[in-house]
Parts: sequence; structure tokens; C-alpha cells
Amino acid sequence: MAYSYVVECICNLQNQKIRTFFTGFSVLWAVVMLVLLQAGNTAFYNGMMRKFRPYVKQMVTIYPGYTATTPIVLTEKFVDSLAHHLIECEAVMPLCRKKSSVVYENKNYEADVMGTPSRYPQIENLELASGRFFNKRDEADNKTVCILGAKMKAELFGDMPAIGQSIGLGSELVSVIGVLIPTGDQHDTKMLIPLSVLQRLFQYTSVDSIVCRLKPNSDLHKTEKKIRDYSARQLNRGEVDQSFIYTSISSHKVIDRFKILFQVVRIFGWFVSCCFMVMGMVSISNIMLVIAKERASEFAIRKIFGATRLSIIALVLGESIFITLLSGAFGVGIGLFITRFINLVLSNWMVAYHVANFEFQFVDGILGLVVSILTGCVAAIIPVKRILSMQPIDALNNK
Repeated sequence: MAYSYVVECICNLQNQKIRTFFTGFSVLWAVVMLVLLQAGNTAFYNGMMRKFRPYVKQMVTIYPGYTATTPIVLTEKFVDSLAHHLIECEAVMPLCRKKSSVVYENKNYEADVMGTPSRYPQIENLELASGRFFNKRDEADNKTVCILGAKMKAELFGDMPAIGQSIGLGSELVSVIGVLIPTGDQHDTKMLIPLSVLQRLFQYTSVDSIVCRLKPNSDLHKTEKKIRDYSARQLNRGEVDQSFIYTSISSHKVIDRFKILFQVVRIFGWFVSCCFMVMGMVSISNIMLVIAKERASEFAIRKIFGATRLSIIALVLGESIFITLLSGAFGVGIGLFITRFINLVLSNWMVAYHVANFEFQFVDGILGLVVSILTGCVAAIIPVKRILSMQPIDALNNK
């Protein structure tokens, strides 16, 4: 029985090739637009995430506090112990700061000198306008080298190149090996030097702060609590005493807001695709109405010979499902071909404008096919039910 229905559906569609083509074209076009819109949304999202993720950090900064009588002292040994304990962190490093005068020729500049490990610029995603960062070899050799912020370089050297120049800091000369690009934050006015050099120049035995950068998807507030609990045990502080350390957190709210924006854009893409689907449904409905009127006499004869309303509706729905399924599958295929073509031809342009490769999710393709089939069924069943509500004699007389 089912086989005969399938054969009859295929024969009916073959007899009306042009009509079948134009009926399926609207569905095909809607599915192609769905694929391109969703692939474009994904490319936009992935490209923007790739561009901005390095600048959005989950970090906890620890500052020493006070007890009732004495200040808390943080040491590098404590930093190493904390780094070993915190598996949620991808980097834990000590920092030291010192306000000091720096001298170049006859210019005297009050600078905020920061002693950092060699990994600090990478953790903070700092970039150089010229020169290089200091490295582990510089730290091991205890070289007096520095990196200048953009404003500090402008104050000391103006438009002159700073790389290779020497600046008086404390009792020694420090060689400039790098200049940061403008960051728009505190690093513009800072001088970065190796931590060991700052400790030697200013006789530091402790650290001013500890920076902990969390791994992706780590819980910021849980990690902060874990830091406080571990620090309380290591520094012999009780849970009641909360002033022995201070913590500052920077969260990933920007990423969360961007994800919300992407979801809005994605929903809008689905809305536009559904609008195309509705247009396709209207087109199919109009064509099915014409088909139903042309076949009214056939349906009437079928009813006279005992065919049920359900069997006639199933026949028409079978044709509609076949058209929409085939057109939807072709639409997905054409859409994927276009996305592959875009990725191949426009790859250089996409890299320049921070757009990732167009990607279409398999789940979205299945969902698009399901939506197209449902719209095709709705478009087909309405005119057929209208024709079947007529009396057989009226249908035979084409009334």
C-alpha cells in the first residue's frame, strides 16, 4: 500500500515537471538562505571571539593586608606554593612596584617602575611598537634592561628612537630594549624591568602583589575563595580575619555580553530564514491550491469509489513532503558549496577583517529540513481540505 502511494506520488510529480520545479525552488532558496545566514553568523562570532578573547582576562590580583599589629608580607616562596596549589590558574606571578625618578640627559621623570617576571607581557597581552621583551636569559644574567610605556617614552625621548638608550634608575643605568604600543591603561606610564633587577636596586625582599590568571571556563568567585582559604592556612590567619589579604577580580562579562549579542544575531538570522520559509509556504500553498482545483474531479471520483479523506490528504502530503525534502536537501548542499567557495576565495579578506571561516552546523541543517517539511505540509493540507469539503457532484462539475 505504502509502495503504491510512493509510486503514484513520483508519477504525478514527473507528469508536472515545470510545476514541481517552481514549487520546490522557493523551498530550496529558503534553505540556502538559512545555511548562509547561520554560517555567516558563526563566522562573525568566531572571528570576533578570536580577536577580543586575548584582551578579556579572568584574573585575581592579591594584595597584602594587615593584622592587628603588623602588615602581612608576601614572599616569592609563598607565590610558588600558591601556584603549585591552584590548578585553576594558568599563571601565578609576583609583582613589585616602586615610584622612582628616572633620568635621561637633562630630563627627570617620575616613573612607576614595575618589576615583573618575563611572562608578564604575554599574560597581559602587551604588544611592542619596537624592540623586544626581556626574557629568561636576561633574568638569569641579571641584566639591567627595561621596557617603556608609550607615554613615558614620549616624555623622555619625544620622537627620537629609544631602543639602545640608557636611562638612570637609582644608582645604575638601565638599557631600553622595548617600547610598548599605546594601551590606554596604566601601562602607558610604566617602566617594566625584570623582577630580580628591581629587588636588587631597591633592596626588596617581598612582593607587592600577586597576579593569578585563570584557565578558560574556571569559576572566578570559587577560585577567589580558594585563594583566600589557602592563604589563611599558609599565613596562619583565621577565617574570621578577612583583612590579611585583599583581592581584586576582573571577570569575563565582556565575553558574556558578546555571547548575548551573538545569540540575538543568531535568532534574527533564524527569523529572516523563517520569513523566507513562510514565503515558500505561501508559494507552495498557491501552487497546491491550483493543483487541488485541477484534480478536484479526480478526488471526487476517488471518494465515490470509497477512498477516505485521509488517504487523499496523505497522497497530496506525500507529494509535498517529497518536494520539500528533496528541495531542502539540495538547498543544504548548495549552501554548503557556497560557504566552501567563500572560505576558499575570500580567505585573505576574511583574515584582514577578523572573520573566521563560514561554518554550518549539522544540527541546523536537520532543523532547516524539518522546518521546510512542516511548512510544505501546512501549505499543502489547507487547499486540499478545502477541496475535499466540496460535494463530489460539485467537484465533478468544477464548481
